[in-house]
Amino acid sequence: MGSMSLGAAITLMTAALATTSAAWGGIVQRVDRDGNVTLLNPVAEDLLGAKSFVAIGKPLATAIAAARKKSTIL
Repeated sequence: MGSMSLGAAITLMTAALATTSAAWGGIVQRVDRDGNVTLLNPVAEDLLGAKSFVAIGKPLATAIAAARKKSTIL
């Protein structure tokens, strides 16, 4: 990555991962070591009933609990 800054490299790799996961069509979610959501692809958004821009930064358990309140499927 040569002269690319670390922040730019992380942004580029995150975008590539998001594009790959969206094309794959499976559920992709990523959480940090504290259990906070860092990535949800569209399939995971549909399953949880939450958009990634709302869920990112919040505990995964909170996102799942909110989805259960909305649906009798979970």
